[in-house]
Amino acid sequence: MADKQKIRVGRLNSIGNVRHELGRVYRAARREELDSLDASRLAAILKIIADCIRAHDFEERLEALEVKIDEH
Repeated sequence: MADKQKIRVGRLNSIGNVRHELGRVYRAARREELDSLDASRLAAILKIIADCIRAHDFEERLEALEVKIDEH
């Protein structure tokens, strides 16, 4: 990441999008376009984002179940 070029990053609002971005990071590291330490840091951030998405999805599903239980 030393050369501060503009890199377009898509939306990271789904696990699929995060997985796609993680693949881009991996491929850039393999091509030596991205330092492995920087790739590792970005991968860690992407994992945190994926965990947040999963937690949010779980919360929504749990709330929907609670509403259904309360209706009965």
